[in-house]
Amino acid sequence: MCNLGEGIREKTVIETQIKGVLNLMKTLKLSAEEAISALGISEEDKPSLLKMVDKQLAVK
Repeated sequence: MCNLGEGIREKTVIETQIKGVLNLMKTLKLSAEEAISALGISEEDKPSLLKMVDKQLAVK
């Protein structure tokens, strides 16, 4: 049961980060990389988050 809770938590964190990046891009006219840096997201997580942000932008 703990693994399920961790998976849900991780998914929620990622979704929140994506929303934050997209909001900064829209309101402050930042690039995705600038928005990720402004949010203090680690360099380790940056490549995968960039891919997810690109997917969200492609859907819109």
